[in-house]
Amino acid sequence: MPGVSGNLCFPEAGKGGRAWLSKTEQQENPFKKLFGFLKPYKLSLFFSLVSAFLSVVFSLFLPILLGKAVDKIAGKGAVDFLGLGQILRIMLLVLLLAVGFFNG
Repeated sequence: MPGVSGNLCFPEAGKGGRAWLSKTEQQENPFKKLFGFLKPYKLSLFFSLVSAFLSVVFSLFLPILLGKAVDKIAGKGAVDFLGLGQILRIMLLVLLLAVGFFNG
């Protein structure tokens, strides 16, 4: 365009990139600004973080249960099938909960 110099969106961008902001805006905490944008989504963000946390907890609990299941198989003829079945049912429940929180 004739007669227009610099960036059309930010005319002062050629002078350090942030010249269009005042000094106080340049020094403002970026997290404060980010949380300002996220404020309308507070509840969704909270449930998302809780869901991610629970998914990780349930996923990390599975190896512990698997170790207990292996302990129920002590040796030949000494397998505790009732205890093993109980642990496997708990493992299935934890797996379903982990998948539910991960995909929900």
